[in-house]
Amino acid sequence: YITTKTKYIKNEEENDLNVVLPEHIIEIKDSTFENNGRMTSFSAGANLEKIGKRAFKNARLLKDVYLGDCKLSELGVEAFNDCPNLIIVVLPYSLKEIKPLTFANSYKLEDILLPEDLEKVGEYAFCYTNIGEIDFPDTFYSLAISTFEGCRGLESVKLSDKVEYIPKLCFENCHNLSRINLSKVKVIDDLAFKNCYGLNRISLN
Repeated sequence: YITTKTKYIKNEEENDLNVVLPEHIIEIKDSTFENNGRMTSFSAGANLEKIGKRAFKNARLLKDVYLGDCKLSELGVEAFNDCPNLIIVVLPYSLKEIKPLTFANSYKLEDILLPEDLEKVGEYAFCYTNIGEIDFPDTFYSLAISTFEGCRGLESVKLSDKVEYIPKLCFENCHNLSRINLSKVKVIDDLAFKNCYGLNRISLN
């Protein structure tokens, strides 16, 4: 498939291990695929409701994750942490929270489709990824400490009108961040935009 943001094209190769979860599975337990060295692609079955902590941590060859058609309501802490080849993730509408360190240190992650009903993200959730732009849905209201720390490819952030607080170090070292809207924000905490050298357009109204 091709995504609109990155034009990433999925090409299957002979040695690829593409995991398609059957519909009768409703939960993936903690660390189920942690340190997996073969899986390149993962697609959830329609009835998947929960992915546990560190479930895919350091899945070294994992490139794309499709959760768009499942009933996922819980995505565990560090679920996709340290996946060095992860490029694209599609999340389901049903997910309301992205927990701490969920995608942290997945350095190649550049395209993520956020849930339409997403409400909050946790500490370090996307730190040191390669995401280029973020467009939060209208339901979103809560960022966290260092959520986007070290995202040097991040250029644009569109917050919802419900976001009133930018936490400490939230965008630290986002060197290429140039555009963000703060029209409804009431409090910006210490060092929230530390080392954001490229920031040249802030919308305040």
